[in-house]
Amino acid sequence: MVRSTAVRQGAVLDVSPAGDRAEDSLDEAVGRALAGLLERQLEALEFLGEHTHSFVEPLRQFVLGRGKRLRPKLVYWGYRGAGGPAAGATARAALRLGCAIELVHAFALIQDDIMDGSRERRFKPAVHVSFENLHRRERWRGDPARFGEAAGLLVADLAFILGDAAVTAAELPPARSAEVWRVFNELRLHLTGGQYLDVIQPCLGRPTEREARRIALYKSARYTVEGPLRLGHAAAGGPLELAATYTAYGNGLGEAFQLRDDVLGVFGDPEVTGKPAGDDIREGKQTMLVLLAGERAGTTGRKLLDAALGRQDVTAEQLDQVRELIVRTGALDEVNRMIDELVLRAKRAVCADGALEEPVRDALVRLADRAAYRAT
Repeated sequence: MVRSTAVRQGAVLDVSPAGDRAEDSLDEAVGRALAGLLERQLEALEFLGEHTHSFVEPLRQFVLGRGKRLRPKLVYWGYRGAGGPAAGATARAALRLGCAIELVHAFALIQDDIMDGSRERRFKPAVHVSFENLHRRERWRGDPARFGEAAGLLVADLAFILGDAAVTAAELPPARSAEVWRVFNELRLHLTGGQYLDVIQPCLGRPTEREARRIALYKSARYTVEGPLRLGHAAAGGPLELAATYTAYGNGLGEAFQLRDDVLGVFGDPEVTGKPAGDDIREGKQTMLVLLAGERAGTTGRKLLDAALGRQDVTAEQLDQVRELIVRTGALDEVNRMIDELVLRAKRAVCADGALEEPVRDALVRLADRAAYRAT
């Protein structure tokens, strides 16, 4: 049986046991909490007058629209696994921490689209492209593309700031608050440093497998899985040994999540993912998929990869040839095998004797499958 109760401000959630309805309840509660946070915090921008709507609406649509909300769910179940009650003040705090990590995720995606030159996200123009389009519609002076990137960066900054506001709104006791801030700041440092590794790697040439896995770990894995779980753990004041369990689960699933993202970046269906296929090739990303294909291909195959990687004008035919090479060399099968092994490692961490009880264990097992084998 699933029970859920929600309060308009803070959206208290009581979920037991885990399941599809529980996940739906979490989605709804996070959405309400995010909407309330944006409504309260964005009042401070009313001085923008007629420009207020054009500035804040892209962020509102981004965080309240279509998204998996994996990270807020992991915050919640990390909190519950650490002994946090399903309702009350600390449950509201966990929900607000989920909002904080969702806003950090928005910050990262908006900046990532600018850095990568991506034009679409979630079946819509990327945030910076929406500003570029606004500039053209209004026939303003200057370069629309430059305006779009500048405004997009500011919206990313806004999301980052609101993440801090969400943590502050959690109103945890001082000792727990200090630990939450420590985890939250470490998470953002790892994300930023990992993103820099991702930016600098194409300048240095083909990475080693170890380097590619390090990029995946810090750019995505840590802030996608382990960080949210540890935020929930800190909110509940959980035991140290459980933090080690969360790290083992987080490192395994986090890397699997990024590897799946790499697969979707080359083979994903735009009708499902909401963004063009082949962007990783255009951006010249040396993902594990590309790295393995390059190692296993002959001279002709490596020349084909080198001719396509990092080329914004790469043709559909070249992209198809790259996909065929990745399949033919067994790189796709190998990455899928790695994903299977990493997911199994994550599940073993939370299913070990005494590690976690229901409904938390079941929720984390289900989230592992949904994160690692997703189609978007």
